[in-house]
Amino acid sequence: MELKAHCWQSERPAMSGVDVLSDLIRAANRPDDLCNFERDKLLERAAETISDYREALNSVPTNNLGSGDIVFDLYSMAYAGNPPSHQAASEVMLRAVTDIRTLRIQMRRAHRLP
Repeated sequence: MELKAHCWQSERPAMSGVDVLSDLIRAANRPDDLCNFERDKLLERAAETISDYREALNSVPTNNLGSGDIVFDLYSMAYAGNPPSHQAASEVMLRAVTDIRTLRIQMRRAHRLP
């Protein structure tokens, strides 16, 4: 097990949806760059971002926080006892990117944001 001297996520404050998108894309494309702590915190941030957008839009999926819901999957992976494979982590991160982008578009339409 390799110890990393610096975790690129650990010093960053809570971010907007745009920042979490760029972090998710970077992490999905380079999963070896994250330690377990960083990955788990990023997955949590993604879940919180999606939840916040859903709340702002009053949009709750039919399977809210059930198996198959992206928020459920992100939290499950973040709190799993065993680290997920790099491929599984990358896949769920890219799913989160798609959902966050979709929710941002809906927010712009609903609130006429630029």
